Amino acid sequence: MHAAGSTPAKNAGRVEPEVKRHPTMNTLESIVARHAPHKRSGLLPALQEAQVLLGWLSAETISEIARGLGVPQTEAYGVVKFYSMLYTEPAGPRFIRVCDDVICRMYGALQVLVAVEAADVGSLVTVETVPCLGACHRAPAVLVDDILHQAVTPGLVAQVLGVGRAPQAGEPEILSGPNLLRDLQAGALYSLERALAHGRYDALRAAVHKKPAQIIAEVKAAGLVGRGGAAFPTAVKWEGAARGIQTRGASADGVTGYVICNGDESETGTFKDRILMEQDPHRLIEALAITGYATGANRGLIYVRGEYPLAYARLRTAIEEARAAGLLGSTIAGSALAFEIEMRSGAGAYVCGEETALLESIEGKRGEPRSKPPFPVSFGLFGRP
Repeated sequence: MHAAGSTPAKNAGRVEPEVKRHPTMNTLESIVARHAPHKRSGLLPALQEAQVLLGWLSAETISEIARGLGVPQTEAYGVVKFYSMLYTEPAGPRFIRVCDDVICRMYGALQVLVAVEAADVGSLVTVETVPCLGACHRAPAVLVDDILHQAVTPGLVAQVLGVGRAPQAGEPEILSGPNLLRDLQAGALYSLERALAHGRYDALRAAVHKKPAQIIAEVKAAGLVGRGGAAFPTAVKWEGAARGIQTRGASADGVTGYVICNGDESETGTFKDRILMEQDPHRLIEALAITGYATGANRGLIYVRGEYPLAYARLRTAIEEARAAGLLGSTIAGSALAFEIEMRSGAGAYVCGEETALLESIEGKRGEPRSKPPFPVSFGLFGRP
C-alpha cells in the first residue's frame, strides 16, 4: 500500500450516487442494533458500514460491534485483519487503487503507479495497489474512488485523476457474443424497463409453469456446466441440492435452502462476471430465481467482489426493481413461488473466490476454505443445502 498525504485506511473513498454501497448511518449504535439480530453473520456488513461512517476501524469500534453481535472480540479482530479492505488505521477519505495483477503489470501498471504517486492529488488521499479489478482485456486498470478507468497510461493519469479537470471515465467496453453477452450492445440493460424489452424474466415466467424436475432435465440435456474452471455439470449440482432440501425440510425460520452467486471472481483473467453483473444484472437475478425453483431453495445471496462497486450497486438496484415488479418476493410472476435475494460485498480477500471460503465469509468469519466433504449441496451456508 502507498499513501499520499495521509495514513492508510480503507473503504472511505468518495462514492458516486449510483455506487454508494451502504446507507449513511448516524451512529455506530444504530449499525450494531440493525445487525444484532443476524449475530455472527452480520459482522462483516456491520464492520463495513462502521468504516464508511467513521473512516476506519479502531479497537474500540471493533469491540463495540463484537459485543453487540455476540462475537468474541479476538475473533472479530481476526476477521478485520483478514480482509485487506478493512482498515485499523485512519486515512484520507479518497482512494486511488491501481491494479498490479499479472496482466496489468505486463501492460505497464507499475509505471502508472509511479505517475499516480507523482501527481498532485492533494492531501487526504490513499494510493494503493490492489489485485485484479476485472479489466484484464483493457489493462492497466485504476479505480478512482468507485469509478473504474481502463487502458490507463502514465500520460493519462492526470486526466483520470481529475487533476485540473473533471474526471473522465474510460472508453466504453466493447461487448459482443452469441450467448451470455447477447443484447449488451443495446445498452442500459441494468434498467428493468430495458431488461424486460429484451426478454429478461421470460424464462422465469415460463419456468414457474413447469415441474422443477423438468427444468433440471432441460438443463442436463443442454449440457450446461460451470464456468469456474472445473466445468462441473450444473444439473448434477442442482439435483444434489434438491435432494438435500427435500430431505432436510425448512429450518425454523422458514429457509429451505440457499442459492449462492459467487461474484468474487479473483483469478487473473476471469473478468467475465464483472461485465455481466454491471451490464445485465436482471439476467443474473432471473437465473437465481429459476435455480431456486428447480432446487426448492427459497433464498438467494449474491456475494460481489469488494473491488466491483458498480456491479454491487447495479445488482442491488436491480433487486429492488424486480421485487417492486413482483419478480422477487412471496409470489413471483403471479405464481406460488417465493424467492428472496440478499446482497453481500466482499472486503478484499483473494481466497473468497473459493466456494467454501465464500460461505465462511458470509457467516461472518475469516474467508478460509472448509474441508470437504461435506459438500455445499448438502451442508452449505448456515448448514443448509
